[in-house]
Amino acid sequence: MYTTKIKQYLPIFAAFLVQALLYSCASVGYPTGGEVDKIPPKPVAFEPKNESRDFVADKILIQFDEYIQLKDVDNQVIISPPFENKPEIVVKGKAVQISIKDTLKPNTTYLFQFKNAVVDNNEGNALSSLDYVFSTGKILDSLSLQGVVVDALTLKPEENINVLLYNAADFTDSTVAKYKPVYLTKTDKKGEFKFKYLTQGSYKMIALKDNDKSLTYNNPAEKIAFMVDAVEPIYICDSASIVDTIELKAFEQNVLQQRITNSNLKKAGYAVITTSCPMQNPMVTSEGNDLIVYTNKTSDTLHVWAKKAADSLSLIVLDSSGISDTLKLRNFAKQKSRKEPFLKTNIKSTFPYYDTIRVSFTNPVDSVIDSEKMMYVKTATDSFYTHLVFDSLKLNAFVSLKLIPDSSYQFIIIGKNIVYIYGNTNDTVVQKTKLNSAKDYGTIKITVVAPDKTLPYILQVLNEKGAVVSEKVVGNDVVEFTNLAPGKYTIRAIADDNANGKWDAGNYWKSIQSEKVYYMPKTLELRSNWDIEETFELVE
Repeated sequence: MYTTKIKQYLPIFAAFLVQALLYSCASVGYPTGGEVDKIPPKPVAFEPKNESRDFVADKILIQFDEYIQLKDVDNQVIISPPFENKPEIVVKGKAVQISIKDTLKPNTTYLFQFKNAVVDNNEGNALSSLDYVFSTGKILDSLSLQGVVVDALTLKPEENINVLLYNAADFTDSTVAKYKPVYLTKTDKKGEFKFKYLTQGSYKMIALKDNDKSLTYNNPAEKIAFMVDAVEPIYICDSASIVDTIELKAFEQNVLQQRITNSNLKKAGYAVITTSCPMQNPMVTSEGNDLIVYTNKTSDTLHVWAKKAADSLSLIVLDSSGISDTLKLRNFAKQKSRKEPFLKTNIKSTFPYYDTIRVSFTNPVDSVIDSEKMMYVKTATDSFYTHLVFDSLKLNAFVSLKLIPDSSYQFIIIGKNIVYIYGNTNDTVVQKTKLNSAKDYGTIKITVVAPDKTLPYILQVLNEKGAVVSEKVVGNDVVEFTNLAPGKYTIRAIADDNANGKWDAGNYWKSIQSEKVYYMPKTLELRSNWDIEETFELVE
């Protein structure tokens, strides 16, 4: 009886057992894909061999242990000395093939530096550095030079900038514009560079942001750095060797000739003129039309309003900096459908207690109908009219009212009261604000210890974005910067060699380096109602 029942349920039991085994196998056997490959390609063979002497080949083959790709060859493969005709560098399966198009110089060591150009075919892992070197003579040169390139003003590293060496014996200032260097390398992310496999000699060193990849300096917009003295390479036995590091400070020099770079009639009667260099004493005239002319803070832009609005304007522009031009301007722009605001203010929801309320006008003001009722002011306890004080061009006006800290105000600019030069009038403008007080700000006091007591120094306070928020001209002084908002600040000093109140970049053609810049080594964190006192010793 029991045997019969067991036989009856045996097929069901077997089916259940098979399903269980299948599920078990499936759970254990799912492929995981394995660990992500993080290993870069590895060179396994060179033909001709690396560090060959008496080299005569025109093709080089570098074999790797896996399939590879080449990335950004123009920037990531550096050849020194550079060739006149660029070699062809291509991938052949698991190998890089280099085809040399030039005749090799005798008794010369050549270096191919692969920075991050070689990556594996699957994960893109880059081989961070690979040198292939050979000599056409019996000696492999082994001397080195190393250094760093930084921006002359910010002192931040200059990445991917060319560093060039020229033979000092036949070097002149124009060499960098006419000839390619005898040796070449590039900086890394830290701005650092290293020349390897140099022959003994005396060299002139230049750093160049070679935008057009010509290996020559023929564009003033390209950053350049230079050393006045020649340098000589040395033998560095290992990475632990203590070696002096050369520092190059790169700048974009201002060698532009003065000229008008742009001129437009923005709208009927209003023109904007820009120049390549600051103007000294500009004069703008127009036959049969009186003009209002405003020069911006940097003296390289003119804003011109003709009192008689017109869609065409003929202007004569003169300046002692080298401008003598006649401009014929037309307004081809379509009229905007939206109504243009005639004024704006610097009023915000919270307003600095020490600042002055300013009103700026789109067009110069011609007249005011009622000067005693230009602005209406409301406070928590009072309301009254006040007037505005105009600048000489009537483009800005200021509130002459003494404002009380920690107080709320409502300012109402009365409509139809201000008349502009083209007969337009303003609408009523209402703005509210709350003044803060001195306790919302902090103060930084700096004692400056300068290396040259005869020079003026420009001391600047920079915010976290690197923008100048305050500056003063100092000597060996105690300087106080007040009304600074809470935040983190950096202190910078500029040796103002020519006492013109600004930082000046260098000039390669006149062998003038940029004015020296010093940074306080620590960041200052300022809080509300705080004073910070620091000593800033100006050392390089």
